[in-house]
Amino acid sequence: MKIELLPTGAEECPLIRLFHFRRDEVEWLRQACRQLADGGPAIALHEQPWVESVGGCRLVLRVAADDVGVTVPPLTHDFVLTLSSEGWREVKVKLRPFRSGTSGFNWLTDEGDVRVLFSQSGQW
Repeated sequence: MKIELLPTGAEECPLIRLFHFRRDEVEWLRQACRQLADGGPAIALHEQPWVESVGGCRLVLRVAADDVGVTVPPLTHDFVLTLSSEGWREVKVKLRPFRSGTSGFNWLTDEGDVRVLFSQSGQW
């Protein structure tokens, strides 16, 4: 799976896109969502062995009481996607069709400063 920031170039920007993934990588991401929904610790997605960061894009996933979406903390260069337990359960459901190899896309969140796109081709 590749992860990349697209800062400009379309009406939907800025956005982080997760693309060019294998079915097992979709399942690993769904497991991460389940762990977060259960109150697990933050996950640095860009540090996972099955993720390739394009252009140094860094995304941390974490759980909180409320859905915040993607923010950039002032002291780091990491984007942080913060969702509630229910928000992570919803993302897990949004990823389900991609386990069977569907070629569409889905917006994982449009809350916060940056949208998150999940798309095999990288297009939307």
